[in-house]
Amino acid sequence: MEVCVLGAGSLGSVIGGTLALAGHEVTLVTRNRAHVSAVRSDGLHLVDDRDRVRVELAATTTLAELPRPDLVVVLVKSFDTTGAIERARHLIGPDTVVLTLQNGVGCEELSGDVVGLEHVIAGRTFVGGSMIAPGVVEYGVVGRRTTLGELDGSLSPRLQRIGEAFTDAGFPVDL
Repeated sequence: MEVCVLGAGSLGSVIGGTLALAGHEVTLVTRNRAHVSAVRSDGLHLVDDRDRVRVELAATTTLAELPRPDLVVVLVKSFDTTGAIERARHLIGPDTVVLTLQNGVGCEELSGDVVGLEHVIAGRTFVGGSMIAPGVVEYGVVGRRTTLGELDGSLSPRLQRIGEAFTDAGFPVDL
């Protein structure tokens, strides 16, 4: 699956990095130029209490030339949602899914107001991350649940496909 992580701070880097480790083509998008530079030059380093893993993936500060992904994971601050989705609108094709894993109420509706609610899937996660340095993120995935769901409550094929991608990446997932 081609994945764009919109708002790749610490949590976005953890989500994107683990999906990339599972074989998905991931692009991190963040305003943090130092983080982008570090990821481009030496990969993303994911650190936990047992291991340090280096993963190669794309990183950028601009959305201008990105291809349309299968999945856009939105992890910007809630108050930046509308502006970020408007800037990313050209990435949303007929089958592109927008997954919000943001904290805050109403982020699904804000995304849906821009790209249409039919593209949006809601999620919540207890996965944690902390940026130690540009290109280096400490994270915790083991035992930390992520819940994903269609806004209408259905168990759609696209929801199941995204759930499988997250499960393959090591996330305990509830659909």
